[in-house]
Amino acid sequence: QVYVESLDKSFENVCELDIIFNQQKAGLILDQMITGGLVLETNSQEIVTKYKELERSMKQQEKESSNKNAGGTTGSYNKSPRAF
Repeated sequence: QVYVESLDKSFENVCELDIIFNQQKAGLILDQMITGGLVLETNSQEIVTKYKELERSMKQQEKESSNKNAGGTTGSYNKSPRAF
């Protein structure tokens, strides 16, 4: 019941297709609720809040990673045709 409520709050009126096409998100929400076979959280609002925090940090980490990759390649490549 709590898992379904959490999915419903996260997906805004969840249906089977939401779970099929967003398995990672559904799994992460379940991980916020159950870890190592133990139920850690039963408040659906708290579960969704923790998931959103995790999602924000993952996006920030991805953004920082892409900035590092972009910065490393542009510094070593000279775009000027007069370099030769």
